[in-house]
Amino acid sequence: MAAGSLGVTGYESPSELEGDATLKAKVEEIRLRAGELMGLGDVRATTVPKMTLVAPPRDGGVISTRTFIPHRVHTSIGVLGAVSVATAVLVEGSVAAGVACGVACGAAGGAGARTAPGDTVRIEHPTGSADRRDQQIKRRSDAARSVPRHRPRGLGRAFHLGAGGHP
Repeated sequence: MAAGSLGVTGYESPSELEGDATLKAKVEEIRLRAGELMGLGDVRATTVPKMTLVAPPRDGGVISTRTFIPHRVHTSIGVLGAVSVATAVLVEGSVAAGVACGVACGAAGGAGARTAPGDTVRIEHPTGSADRRDQQIKRRSDAARSVPRHRPRGLGRAFHLGAGGHP
């Protein structure tokens, strides 16, 4: 989810984000609806889906992240989370691709992700960054697709819930 669309920059500390009751309520509302739309049912008592806010990078990466699992904002990003975000960066038209900065665009940010074979996708998180090479992304995202119970993830689609809880 684009951090700006939720009224934050995406550069806040985990404690700042966790202290924002309005933001947490919005993220939880989206998470619950996303769980239903993904066929996971009522996800109130689970840790999935994990929700990641994305923003243009600030420290030489391709994208900046803040991840809620499910209600705590983690200080880093896990391997699968990094692969999911890197995959979303490479999906044309995704929210992540729209805010990402490609390897060649320097510090401009928000220029749209452009990578070439062998490029590293550096994902910034609150305490540093995680690097994923395009071969790792393809191999891990292909493996995720091969498991029938898995749902497509990381495409950056957000659902606005209007009155009555319907998108």
